[in-house]
Amino acid sequence: MTKIQGAILYALQIYFGENDLWCTFTWDKEHIPADEASADRDIANFIRKINYRQKKAGRENIKYLIIPVVDGAEHPHVHIIMTGQGINRD
Repeated sequence: MTKIQGAILYALQIYFGENDLWCTFTWDKEHIPADEASADRDIANFIRKINYRQKKAGRENIKYLIIPVVDGAEHPHVHIIMTGQGINRD
């Protein structure tokens, strides 16, 4: 196991548990980001929207870990592990 893999595993064990969500998100063909900066901006906007809804519902911001798969991927996507308090998959 590399140092980065160990650090990710440690963060997962400390900050996340049974009721949290592991999600994979992708872009449709018309909205694939042109570069990594565009992908980062899309992801940041998505997290901002979730936290806005959390705040509106009187809950804390989510904790999250983002694993982007952009460079070298046939189709760019992102894995996000996030706290699941008050969030459902719909």
